[in-house]
Amino acid sequence: AKELERKNLESELEMLKSQMNPHFIFNTLNTIYFLMEQKDENAKEVLLKFSDILSHQLYDYNKELIDLSKEVEYLENYIELQKLRHDEDLLTLKYSLPQQVKGFKIAPMLIIPFIENAFKYSPNSKGYCVEFHLKIAENGQLHFLTQNTISATVRKKEGVGGIGLKNVKRRLELMYPERYSLEIKEENEIFSADLKIQLI
Repeated sequence: AKELERKNLESELEMLKSQMNPHFIFNTLNTIYFLMEQKDENAKEVLLKFSDILSHQLYDYNKELIDLSKEVEYLENYIELQKLRHDEDLLTLKYSLPQQVKGFKIAPMLIIPFIENAFKYSPNSKGYCVEFHLKIAENGQLHFLTQNTISATVRKKEGVGGIGLKNVKRRLELMYPERYSLEIKEENEIFSADLKIQLI
């Protein structure tokens, strides 16, 4: 019975990851298409970053755990890619990622849905803010905090979250039972997520 339960959980994890993969690629291709439509000179740079991102997905995505340093590099590439897409006169972006994370491992693609959603649901013509902070304590606790404004138009049409955050929550339950906390809030047109994971 325990072996059957383990196999069922493994199958569920694979299903969750397979749902997130095309979702992410679709969003990134939309970004590149947007830049090409605008005849933006940064389109080539974006394609290179997208190549790095795909490499990460192809070679690391199906592993149970990967080096946290690779995941951080991946997050930085994605954030830089999104900076090129968004109007710098409207976007206020703040983020900090750790430079030294050797020795730590993490399940891949746990953090990116929060970052995807922040860029997706923030934009409005009055200006918007997106903020990310990731740090690792000496005891191996990962702390990720994100805050972003929410576009009222997008919220009414789609709601905030979607399949990405639902999958993250379930993957956290399966991969880090009793080793994580996730607090999500939405108030005063600000969405925030506070995630803590005990990596070791």
